[in-house]
Amino acid sequence: MKVVKIIALAALSVCMFAAGAAAAQHEKKEDPSEAEKNIHRKWHLEETVPEKRHLETILIWDPLMKTDVPPVKPAAEQAVISPTAFRVSKEGVTLRKADFKEYVDAYKASGYAVWPLVDNNFDPEATHAFLSDEKAQEMAVKTLINYARRYGLEGYNLDFENINYTDRDRLTRFVERFGTAARENKLCLSMDVTPVSDSENWSKVYDRRSLAKHLDYVMLMAYDEVGRMSSAGGPTASYPWVLRAVQLSLPLIGKEKLVLGMPLYMRIWYCSRDGTELPENPTDWPPVIMKTDAAGKKVPDMTVAVSGKWKARTLTLKDSAAIREQYKEFIRWDEKLHLSYLHLPLKTGTVKIWFEDEGTLREKLAVADLYHLKSVAFWRKGFEGEGFWQDFAAFESVEK
Repeated sequence: MKVVKIIALAALSVCMFAAGAAAAQHEKKEDPSEAEKNIHRKWHLEETVPEKRHLETILIWDPLMKTDVPPVKPAAEQAVISPTAFRVSKEGVTLRKADFKEYVDAYKASGYAVWPLVDNNFDPEATHAFLSDEKAQEMAVKTLINYARRYGLEGYNLDFENINYTDRDRLTRFVERFGTAARENKLCLSMDVTPVSDSENWSKVYDRRSLAKHLDYVMLMAYDEVGRMSSAGGPTASYPWVLRAVQLSLPLIGKEKLVLGMPLYMRIWYCSRDGTELPENPTDWPPVIMKTDAAGKKVPDMTVAVSGKWKARTLTLKDSAAIREQYKEFIRWDEKLHLSYLHLPLKTGTVKIWFEDEGTLREKLAVADLYHLKSVAFWRKGFEGEGFWQDFAAFESVEK
C-alpha cells in the first residue's frame, strides 16, 4: 500500500468548501453544512490509497460510435461503453446509429456492457415540451425499454442538459418514471450531472438528492471548468476544482452512486493580434517572440500585449503529445492547479494551454480513492493518447 499524505490537501478543501457551500444550499431542505464538514473531519488525517484499486465500473462515452473496440478492456468489474445513440423529444425517440446491432454486438463480444446515452439535444424549449407531456414521456420510456430488449442492452445513460430551471421537478418525475421501468426490466439507469454551481439551466435544475433515489449511478461531469466561450481561457479540470466538485456532490448523491467523469481532452486558447487564425498543425505555428533576460538567456517575451477575443479549440490527449514535444522547453508546472501550462507569445498572437495527461488523470483518480468512489467515466473515446488503453488500463488493475 502506498501512503498518500493529504493534510495539506484537506486544508485546501476546507477553504474551498467554505467558499462553495452556498452553491449547494438549494439542493437540500436541511442545513447541509454539518454533513459537509463531517466529510472533512473524516479525511483530515493520513489516508491509505491502494497501488491497485478495485473499480466497480468504468464507463467510456462514445459519440462517434465506430465498431473499433479498444485493444484492452479497462480493468473493472464492469466495463461500459456508452454510445450517444438516442435522442428524445415530444415527437418520440430517435435512434441515431444506422447499424446499431453491429456496434452493440462488437462491444458485447469483447466483454463490454452497453448503456446507450439518451440526450435532450440540450434544447430547453423542446425539453420543456417533452417534460410537460405525460404521454410523450410514457411512450419514450416504453420505446427505450423495447430497444433494450431488441438489442440486449444492459442499461441507459441519461444526458439531459440546458434545461429551464422551472422544469426541475418535471425532470425529476421523468427520471423517476424511467427509473421504475428500468428496474422492472433489470436495466441499469445512470444520469450525467454537472458540478454544483449557480447556473440555473446547467446545474440548479438537477435536484441531485432526489434524482439519485431513482438512479443506479450519477455521473459527475468534472470537466469544462472553464467553458469554451470564456473571455480569458483556463483549465478543463484542475485538481482543486475537481476535488471541490466531488466534495459538493458527495453529500447529495452518496459514494455508492457517484461516478467521477474525467476528460481526455483540453483546449488550445488563442488570442490573435492580426486577425489570423491559428494553424491546425502545430508545426505551422508562427515563431515564438523571444527576448534576452538579465542573465543573457533567450526566453519567451511574456510582456507582449494580449488584447482581443480568446478563441478555444479542443485538443485531445492524443494530439497534445506533439505540442508538448515541440514546445517542451516553454512548458511549466502549475503547483496550484496540478497541471502543466504553456503560455506562448507567437508572432501573430498568444497561445495558452493547460495540459491534461495520464499523470493528471491519475491524480483525479486519487480523489476517487480518497472518497471511496467505486466507478469512473471518461469523455470520450477517440480522444485518448497513444497506448492509453494498454498503459492506463493496466495501471487500474483490479485488486479485491
